[in-house]
Amino acid sequence: MTKNDLPQSLQEIADVIGLSETILLASRLGGARFTVPGRAAHDHPLTLAIGEDAANKLCDFYHGDSLVIPNKARFIGKRNDIIRNRYRDGATAQKLALMFGLTERTVYRILDK
Repeated sequence: MTKNDLPQSLQEIADVIGLSETILLASRLGGARFTVPGRAAHDHPLTLAIGEDAANKLCDFYHGDSLVIPNKARFIGKRNDIIRNRYRDGATAQKLALMFGLTERTVYRILDK
């Protein structure tokens, strides 16, 4: 998947936070509408979905704007590819489960496919 494969509404977000983080955002918060805060706290949904660095980049760029994230169904497969790649790069199933809001069992099922 390239940036051009994304819906127009996500292409600009990909320019700000990167393609992988945009796919993660869509797979975690797809279907949501929210106002972007000035700073994302450690427990803010943006931070939990894409990590502190990417969340703060979004906050810096979109502060106060309302974002609509397209439905997440089309991004689940790509999320699973990212999980497999990060596992091959040394991330543990436990860390991936926490990062993606999944159970370890679900991560192992994804890795087995």
